[in-house]
Amino acid sequence: MDPTCQQMTVQVSGGSVMIWDVCSWRDMGPLISLDTTLTGDRYVSILSDLLHPFMSIVHSDGFREFQQNNATPQTSRIATEWLQEHSSEFRHFRWPPKSPGMNIIEHISDALQRSV
Repeated sequence: MDPTCQQMTVQVSGGSVMIWDVCSWRDMGPLISLDTTLTGDRYVSILSDLLHPFMSIVHSDGFREFQQNNATPQTSRIATEWLQEHSSEFRHFRWPPKSPGMNIIEHISDALQRSV
């Protein structure tokens, strides 16, 4: 990959707010605050309760594609199994971890952080 298309990130300790969000070129989905550490089980719960209905409603035409940033809970065994079980319902893109230039959510999160 061309280095001019990459952005370096730095992880530091300190206070933070963890959120889960979903967006589409058709609509914005729910933005939820996670009050606990995100685990594989909690992530699957979010996928079932929030992502699945969002995809079914917003993309009722069947053209459903899903992308995530490959954080540890998202690549857990239980999350991977859930995605495989639902692979007929939407396409799951596989992206390199920590690649904000390729992930629209990172750009939306950056804009939200700047405005806050």
